[in-house]
Amino acid sequence: MNFLSFDKGNYRYVVYAGGGENGRKGVVVEQSGKRIADLHCQSEAMSAISAKELDRYGMRVDSRPLQLP
Repeated sequence: MNFLSFDKGNYRYVVYAGGGENGRKGVVVEQSGKRIADLHCQSEAMSAISAKELDRYGMRVDSRPLQLP
């Protein structure tokens, strides 16, 4: 599972994409560590970003896990 996350105040936003043709894709929103939304994408991804590109933009790896039901 690949994901990109960022924090804004007490909120954590996670954009995720599972591998393979049937992989799940969407956005999770957490408030103070509690999940308040899990929005599933209805279509295929429009773009991708590599770990090398994230590093170039100064974005760090998020060590917090992403648990999907």
